[in-house]
Amino acid sequence: MLQKLRLQLVLINVISLTVVLLVIFISMYFSIKSQLLKQEESLLNRGVALSDSENTQVPGYIKNNDDKSYTILDSNEELLASLFYVKVDVMGAITAVSDNIIQNKDNLMLLLQKVDDLDKSTGDVDLFDLKLSFLVEDRLDGKIYAFIDRADRESTMSRYMYTAVFLLVGAVACVFLISMFLAGKAIKPIRESMEKQKKFVADASHELRTPIAVIRSNAEMIMDSPEMTIEENMKWLKYIYDESKRMGKMTEDLLLLSHADAKNEVPKEDIDLSRLAADTYDSFKLLLEENKLTDGKAEITEGVHVYANEFSMKQLITILLDNAMKYTKEGGISVRLEKDDNFAYMYIKDTGVGIPADMKEKIFERFFRIDKSRAKTAATGGLGLGLSIAKVIADEHGGTISVESELEKGSEFCVKLPLMKG
Repeated sequence: MLQKLRLQLVLINVISLTVVLLVIFISMYFSIKSQLLKQEESLLNRGVALSDSENTQVPGYIKNNDDKSYTILDSNEELLASLFYVKVDVMGAITAVSDNIIQNKDNLMLLLQKVDDLDKSTGDVDLFDLKLSFLVEDRLDGKIYAFIDRADRESTMSRYMYTAVFLLVGAVACVFLISMFLAGKAIKPIRESMEKQKKFVADASHELRTPIAVIRSNAEMIMDSPEMTIEENMKWLKYIYDESKRMGKMTEDLLLLSHADAKNEVPKEDIDLSRLAADTYDSFKLLLEENKLTDGKAEITEGVHVYANEFSMKQLITILLDNAMKYTKEGGISVRLEKDDNFAYMYIKDTGVGIPADMKEKIFERFFRIDKSRAKTAATGGLGLGLSIAKVIADEHGGTISVESELEKGSEFCVKLPLMKG
């Protein structure tokens, strides 16, 4: 599908460029042709005018005093050299002829006859291998025919056509190659997004398969023993309840991630991050004591305010504290909050199993879980969505989240958020 989309983008670019270039080249073609025709018409009018002058031997030139040389009256020497005129009386007899490129009188009469047969005052006429443009002016005493060689005009237009075709083919080929490259770049994010989506759907399906299987098997167990009381089936019912609760939590997490993918802005306001961090940490103290993780402490700078959604910020802190508890068997969990002129920095440090260096970036991917020491040490199996949600929340608030860790010595997550201005 993406390959088809890529080809469609390329074809759109190539066709669009081809149409634009064709319009430009055709417009230029007629513009150049029009200019050349106007030039020829001007020279033909000059030929008619020269027929009334005394210096008719060489149109476009004037004799010098010594009658042996001529002075050029126009810069277009080649065209003027091919300009000639013929005067005829009312009976059609030739009365005057300038120096011309047709020396044979019969051929000249044939040329005049061809012009008369066209019944036009101006146009093009061919005589053998000669290609001429003509202008006819009717007078009381006859007609004046002015002729000029149009070979230069046709040669110019032919060269233009060859050049235009060459440029068009070259431009289309270049645009095709460039479009293929750019289209590949353009659809790369789409391809990556689709691959992530496929992986996300596959992972979500895999995660849902287990609780569904547990619920089904336990429900079948209860249905196979209709004589048993609710108390006797309590173990199976608890399994069903736990798995349904797990499915509900995953559904909530998936909805939150879907909400973030849709770029829906959460409402924000001035939040006292110092108070929120202290309160959230205090709410974990009982759990920390139950798990004998009492070596940690809270070092929170007062008066740290950020422009954020309070629920999201509390969820972010909760995710990081909960994540630290899962992978810490002894020691403690600490929270530190500080700021500089522009940003707030919140650090959550544990003394747990740590994270392998090659997996520091992957832990923020959806459904990613380390299957070795870290997962085995965890008290409860997670879905691999918590840190993904934490990163989404940080991104939504213009912040970042990073981690420093060393195996068997613990990890420290850092959330960087812009301070509330004003």
